[in-house]
Amino acid sequence: GWKRHIGVGDPVGYKKLAMLMAFNMTIPGIPVIYYGDEIGMPGGGDPDNRHMMRFKELKPLEHKMRQTTSHLTTLRSSRLSLIYGDFHHLLTTEKQYAYTRNYFDEWTIVFFNKAESQQTITIEMPQGFSAKSLKAQFGSAFQHNGKKIEVTLAPYSFEILTTPTLKSK
Repeated sequence: GWKRHIGVGDPVGYKKLAMLMAFNMTIPGIPVIYYGDEIGMPGGGDPDNRHMMRFKELKPLEHKMRQTTSHLTTLRSSRLSLIYGDFHHLLTTEKQYAYTRNYFDEWTIVFFNKAESQQTITIEMPQGFSAKSLKAQFGSAFQHNGKKIEVTLAPYSFEILTTPTLKSK
C-alpha cells in the first residue's frame, strides 16, 4: 500500500510515457488520461496507484512531461485532422512507426522512434499531400523533397509534423 516508496528506476520511462501520450492524443477516438500520467507520477499496485495528485514541486522530468502533455492536448483540441481526420499507416517496423491523420487539406503526420539510438525515418509523401508549410511541433530536424519526408529522431522519441490548421467560418 502507501507504506512503501515507489520511485523511478530508469528515467527512459518518461520518454516512453511521452510516446504513449503522443499515440493516445493522435489516434482516432477519445483520448483518456488517468490522473498522474500527465506528469509521470510513479505508483504501484492498488492502493498505491491512488496517491494524492501533486501540482507543485515537480521534479524536472515530471515538469517536462507535463509540458509535453499540455502541448499534445492543445494539438488534439485545435486540429480538426486529429478530431475527425482519416487515419492511414505510412510505416510500420519493429523500431519505427509513422501514420497520418488528415481532414480535407489539414494534415498531421506522426513519427515514432522506439530504438535505443537516433534514427532517421523516411516515408513516401501520402497521396494528396502537399508539404508546403510543414511544422515540427516538437523541434525534430526534418526535410522533404516533394516525394519523401525524412525526420531524424532521438532515441525513444516522437515527432508530429503539421500543416496549417483549417480556418473555421
